[in-house]
Amino acid sequence: MPIDLKSLTAPSRFFWPGDSEEWIDLRNITLAEFKKIRASTVTNRAEYHQIKDGDKPFRYEVEDTDSDKADELLWDYQIVDWNIVDGDGKKIKCTKENKLLLMGNSAEFVNFVVDSLNQLAKDEQKRREKSEKNLLNSQSG
Repeated sequence: MPIDLKSLTAPSRFFWPGDSEEWIDLRNITLAEFKKIRASTVTNRAEYHQIKDGDKPFRYEVEDTDSDKADELLWDYQIVDWNIVDGDGKKIKCTKENKLLLMGNSAEFVNFVVDSLNQLAKDEQKRREKSEKNLLNSQSG
């Protein structure tokens, strides 16, 4: 499988159904980016609970996650660019604020993004499987 080291997280373009001019560029989350988002949105704390009177309290770790911030960071990362217009035909700028506005308030936009990301994941899986099959064939032949 050829890998472009200069563009490890290159986005894929998805066209709005029935429209050849409106599109959105999306990319799947990488492990490195996931770890960065997790590090900035998850905090750990200890809690102590006593099971029976007189027993030593039991200590365990609890993770607190700022889900809203995690969603914002994820959407901002995965939505790379777009060419979409509003009801008046004016281009909507691809900004973090507009990404959050559309992801938080437009079910149609959310569904399109989710469906497109699912398709991207399927396509990446097919490429991996094809690459693995080619590797096995080259090793055995």
